[in-house]
Amino acid sequence: MLVSGLDVCNKALEYLGTKFKHQGRLKGKGVDCAGLVICVAKELSIYRGGDSKSYGRVPDGQMMLENLRDWLIEVPLDDIQPGDILLQRFDQEPQHVCIYMPNNEIIHSYAHLGEVTKHIFDEEWKKKTIASFR
Repeated sequence: MLVSGLDVCNKALEYLGTKFKHQGRLKGKGVDCAGLVICVAKELSIYRGGDSKSYGRVPDGQMMLENLRDWLIEVPLDDIQPGDILLQRFDQEPQHVCIYMPNNEIIHSYAHLGEVTKHIFDEEWKKKTIASFR
C-alpha cells in the first residue's frame, strides 16, 4: 500500500491532545516528539527504523540525525511537503522532530505545552529547523 504525506498528516491528527511523556509510545496516553513520528509511521506500516528509548531528556542530536537518515530520504528545506519530518534544534544540537502539515502548520509532541499540538510553522520555528525528511 502506498502511503501519502496526507495519510501521515491525518494519522498524526489522531494524536492531538495526547500528553507529552518522555519516551512515550502510546496514543491517547503519552508520546514524546520521536514517539509521535514513530507511532504514526508504525500505524501506517512504513516504519523501518529502530526504536531506541535509551535517550536522555536532551537527546543526542547526531544520533537523531543518523536515525532519520537510516529510514527516510533527506529533502531540501525549501521543498518540504505535508507529511515530511522536520528536525529542529533548540540550543546547540538537534533535539526535536515534528511533522509538517498542510496550511503551513506543524504537529508535534511539545514538552513546553505538555501535549501533542498543532500550530503555524512561523519564522521562529523555521529558524529552528535544520533538516527535513520524507
